[in-house]
Amino acid sequence: MLDSIPYELWLQSLMYQTATYKVAREYLAKMEKDACVLDLGCGFLGKLYGYVYPFTKDITGVDVPVVTELLQNVSFGRWVGWDLNDPTLKLGRAFDLIIAADSIEHVLKFWNLLEIIKNHSHEKTIVVLSTPDANTCICQRNDHKHQFTKDDIVSLLEDFKIIKAQSIVEVDARPRYASALVEFGLR
Repeated sequence: MLDSIPYELWLQSLMYQTATYKVAREYLAKMEKDACVLDLGCGFLGKLYGYVYPFTKDITGVDVPVVTELLQNVSFGRWVGWDLNDPTLKLGRAFDLIIAADSIEHVLKFWNLLEIIKNHSHEKTIVVLSTPDANTCICQRNDHKHQFTKDDIVSLLEDFKIIKAQSIVEVDARPRYASALVEFGLR
């Protein structure tokens, strides 16, 4: 099922953002069977396969083309190569659950990611967004364009209805770090 993904990349994808996908799994457990899920910055599917796929097969993942090219032979989901800096993404539908796990800090124009979320939401969509919390994590990675705290993320989401905002320790990550995890929907 996941044969086209190099094992090292799949295994590495299991190390980060597990708390985010566990929260997404909790929402999926309460939704109707085969809820549709959008993962913005889906990566190499370790967590999608483990936490989302058992609840629904209606999964769309968006990531940079170099990642999604490796996903084209995966036997579940739809994989779209796209730059999340470009808000013109049109998937032709709204989703019940949107996951943006540690994606916003990689996007230079982070407001465009929020526009993509709005454009693919309906009145009952739940969004689970996380980012390394700048208060507890010194993330000096070259691919991080921004550092946010939980309060920063909540402020950015003023046009949305916040359900819950929290800091969660990513216990599976090495080194361990805390994520700002915000659950929200449309107003």
